[in-house]
Amino acid sequence: MASAVLARTTSCSPFSGIRGSFRSRSRNRSRSRISEPQIYGPRTLDDESPIVPIKERDELRSELLGKIESCYGQVKIRGVVDAGFCFGLLGPVSNIVAGVVIASAVKVDPDPVVSSPKQRKPDLIGNMKQQSLNGLVAFLAALFPYLNEAKAMWYLNKADLDPLVAARLVIQHRGMEQSFGFSSDITVAAIETALRCAAAAAQHPNPNQFASGWKLLSHFLEKVDDVLSGPCVTFDQFQLISIEEILLREAQPPVFSLEKSWELASSRLLNLSPDPLGKKVKVFPERSTVMRLLLTTIHGYYLQALAWLPKENLRSQYHHSLLQAGHCYGPLDPVSNIILNTLWYSQAYPLKKEVDLEAISTRGLLRIAARSFYGLVSFLCTRCATHLTPDEAMQRLQAAGANLRIADPNLLDDDNNANPMVSATVEQAYGAAAAAALHPKPHEQAQLLRPSNSMLRMVSHYLKDGGQLSHVHAAHLAKSLFFSISVSEQTEHPEATPQVVNYVIYTRMDRLINNFWNQHARVVRMVKSVNDVYSQQPGVPKYELHVICGVNERVDGPVFTAPFTGTYRYSHINFLATQSAGTTPTLFFAEYRNDDTQEIGWCCPVAVPPPGTEQVRCLYCEYNGSRIVHPAQGSFHGSGIQFEKMWGGEKLYSHSYNNDCIIMRSLEPTVWVDCLEDDCIYNTYCLDGNDKKVISKEDLDDEGVWEGIVSIAMEYLY
Repeated sequence: MASAVLARTTSCSPFSGIRGSFRSRSRNRSRSRISEPQIYGPRTLDDESPIVPIKERDELRSELLGKIESCYGQVKIRGVVDAGFCFGLLGPVSNIVAGVVIASAVKVDPDPVVSSPKQRKPDLIGNMKQQSLNGLVAFLAALFPYLNEAKAMWYLNKADLDPLVAARLVIQHRGMEQSFGFSSDITVAAIETALRCAAAAAQHPNPNQFASGWKLLSHFLEKVDDVLSGPCVTFDQFQLISIEEILLREAQPPVFSLEKSWELASSRLLNLSPDPLGKKVKVFPERSTVMRLLLTTIHGYYLQALAWLPKENLRSQYHHSLLQAGHCYGPLDPVSNIILNTLWYSQAYPLKKEVDLEAISTRGLLRIAARSFYGLVSFLCTRCATHLTPDEAMQRLQAAGANLRIADPNLLDDDNNANPMVSATVEQAYGAAAAAALHPKPHEQAQLLRPSNSMLRMVSHYLKDGGQLSHVHAAHLAKSLFFSISVSEQTEHPEATPQVVNYVIYTRMDRLINNFWNQHARVVRMVKSVNDVYSQQPGVPKYELHVICGVNERVDGPVFTAPFTGTYRYSHINFLATQSAGTTPTLFFAEYRNDDTQEIGWCCPVAVPPPGTEQVRCLYCEYNGSRIVHPAQGSFHGSGIQFEKMWGGEKLYSHSYNNDCIIMRSLEPTVWVDCLEDDCIYNTYCLDGNDKKVISKEDLDDEGVWEGIVSIAMEYLY
């Protein structure tokens, strides 16, 4: 469930004092041997230079414009100032020529949904240079999430304006070379969107025509490349007849063919500098970018863990222990680690009140993923303190798919401390991870995960084949894990103790709890409605809801119906559903209309993206920082057409809907690890009988009231 943040105070964290006692290290810190844990969080692991200085950006833009001018200087054919741009599937000069041919040979009407581009000054080559740069930046930033415009220019400069070579550099720099699907359905759709966005940003008169032309040429790209590589093609129009014949005679294919595009780009990449990304001087991607990539991977693990946990237990108790203590670090694979941490904490510190949920808190899932991320980084930096900086630890985690067993080769061999890489024992590293991840019981978790705990083998045995755990097996594992460590504080049946609060806090908490359950009921109704419609289709089996695991109610808007009152037309939802009892749930995406119209919505199965792979993008979900998994095929609000409108300068409800603002706006929910409003549902509040205070609106907005709410929530949670 989407919810607002409860507080911004550092006092919200029970480990804020602990974390503050440990010094943070910059990337250039000395590598002297240290013994204390290295604990990182949002306040010690932010981007060192997230904003490119204006002077540096201007110098980069000037250098790129000079290169673009050189490209245009090589082309002497007619029509360049109308449709010849540096972006496309080949090198910049070839793209200029191909763009001219496409404009003359392809007859496709403009997309009626997208506004006509602004009129360019017709014959100024200087204007074309800037429009080409705008298009190149849009191509790259539309293709990859979390890529700001300044960084896109940096990659383009390294690639000498070649858009697909620049894309290869982004993939290489982000550590995705081995996992990226260069010809997957997601990438094919993304390339088409990126070309349309580039044309829109460059004010091409018909982006639909431009993308359609390249789609056709992509199936004959080797031949097209041979023609455009000829010595006279840039000034002899007759050399282009064979390309025109392809565009005029061949049938329009339904999708792009990208194998040859990437193959040719790889060949052109070899002609660049031997070290275009500066690997020898450790030029890392922005920390926030790598963090978001890792969080996408980690979120996928949580979706799998939710599918493996038995439905009744998940809805009644495991949702609490997973959101509070179900971290993905540990001695097993990440999904199994989430489950073992969840089962143990649920048994050792069970929920004090009955809270039956059909929809897991969306912000809660984002938060536990972020906490796990900081735990993983802190584990590696403590374990290899003299050899790993945070940036190096993040790169190692990205290459390992956030799996500690791969990132730390000595994880299961704690006696191998003679290795010069190892600076701390596994249990000490788990202690640092638990502190960084804000685990409610860090010492106990470190004991649970220690290599000498023999019960971990049994957990591994039960979970090795994947699939859904039965209620009996889950209960057996939870009991075994509970008795595997000896901690006097563990208790199986604590008494619920209501928190006695004053009238102001009681009223506020009551409102938050009611808001949660009202939204919960609304979302469950949405999902069951679209699921019923889906299951009624011919040949489709009937699905039963397992759990809802992601909601963004702010899609397509805001539409202001009154001053300061905005509404959103749609919601995007992920939910898990099963065909029959005992089968592993399937992940679904749903789009539902928020208002009371006859248009109910729709849903379809989607796959959890594997670690380090390409992502289906949604403008509205990225803006709100949610990690809803979207379908690669089909149209939803926030997909390619909205990106095209954004890059074309069309106002999408708010000027905040632009590339760099989306990246900045989504950062807060990405790094948030403290209290959430949704946490209130897990506590019971009792009104102090001696408090006769009359509440006012000013009381509800007072910061002191919020501090009281935070202290009460933290007293229960930690």
